[in-house]
Amino acid sequence: MLPLMLVGYLFLLIFRPYEYWPVLGALRVERVYMLTFMAMAFFSKEKRFIPHPINGMVVVFTLCLLVSGIFAYRWSSASVLIEDYLKFVIFYFMVIISVRNERDFRLVLLSFLVIMLLYVGKSAWEFFVHDRYQFTMGIKRMSGIDRTYGAPNSFSASICYSLPFLWAMLRHGIESKWLRWALWGYGALAMVAIMYSGSRSGMVTALLFFLLVLASAKRKFMGLVVIGVLLIVAWDNMPESLQTRFVSTFVRGQATAGADDSAEGRMKGFLQGVDVFKKNPLFGIGPANFQHSWPGIDTGYNAHNVYGQLMGELGILGVLSFGGLVWVVYRTNKNIMRRVKTLVERLRESIAAQAPPGKSGQGKNAAQGMGAQPEETVWEEKRQAVEQHVRHLNLYFLISQAVIQTLILMLFKGWGDHNLYRYTWLWLAAVTVLGYHFFQQEAAQHEEA
Repeated sequence: MLPLMLVGYLFLLIFRPYEYWPVLGALRVERVYMLTFMAMAFFSKEKRFIPHPINGMVVVFTLCLLVSGIFAYRWSSASVLIEDYLKFVIFYFMVIISVRNERDFRLVLLSFLVIMLLYVGKSAWEFFVHDRYQFTMGIKRMSGIDRTYGAPNSFSASICYSLPFLWAMLRHGIESKWLRWALWGYGALAMVAIMYSGSRSGMVTALLFFLLVLASAKRKFMGLVVIGVLLIVAWDNMPESLQTRFVSTFVRGQATAGADDSAEGRMKGFLQGVDVFKKNPLFGIGPANFQHSWPGIDTGYNAHNVYGQLMGELGILGVLSFGGLVWVVYRTNKNIMRRVKTLVERLRESIAAQAPPGKSGQGKNAAQGMGAQPEETVWEEKRQAVEQHVRHLNLYFLISQAVIQTLILMLFKGWGDHNLYRYTWLWLAAVTVLGYHFFQQEAAQHEEA
């Protein structure tokens, strides 16, 4: 029951229906659901807590956020953000408490992708069918159906951050044919949505994702050909206005004056963050107070740069705690990937060493046929069991790789986006804790065997 409740919470977190349906907002649907979920988790016998250093880092960063908010320039601005962020923290701990085994783990990961498919699909329906769009930078841009992450840049960011998990689950293999085709369809829809969002940072971030996939691919030449064909097809079908906007990422000119100003704004946000940091080095100016830091302006622009935002709003305590959280998440996933490789090599070497004479240990049907000897049959059963174990281990390798890729994408896109308080950071942290826990269980089974 708890995993299904978690899926519902994830749906509310991504879709945010209470933002565009006033009735749901008036009924405080999100808050009621959250409290109900917490109560069920507290009284449920299914719950259990997974200890991990990441939990401590989440708590430390949250405390830094609260302390910075107390000393904020304007508490009224900080309090709203802190309230929303505490919901994300609750979500983080609900994920850890609710997911009990690998089956639940896969369910939550696949549910995340299905919810993203519905979210992006509904947004695309509104754009292409009902002509719902945002007109900025001189072009029509697809946006999300919600308000919090619905702006074109944030919308494209949400999509980009889901791509590593999409690729990981497709590589791992999905038994349901319909679900597999649905996720491939989401991949195609994601590329279209990023394109029509008109977000240059989104387009470049998607391109970076392809390069990360290429870097980890075994057949790099074939991967390069596939990516090249996809880019050519996308470019040929891209409207001229979007082509001009994408080119403006690399070429400055009169035709891209608005885009040039936007790029300069990112640098101004970073430099302003450095200046605010110098004036408020310990706690910063406070969460959601960056807009009040501009000289001579009561309410100016946000940072549009996560590094300037982090330094300016949270000071050195925020830099250290957030940096520590990101580092621990990265190191944990690198450790999982390294250990999975080692275990897989040992398992395959072990089964190969037990192979009967004349068997390589790699053939899929080595012991099948009328002439199979009893020892060959026993060995084949062991080999199949080993391959099944390897498949389970490979899931944790792929998910850890997806987490690291998403971290890279978020840090990269952070130069042109103030994504510091996104739920995605805590989502990656929770997935890491669960992945590490279930991997430890899988590795322990191997050691016992």
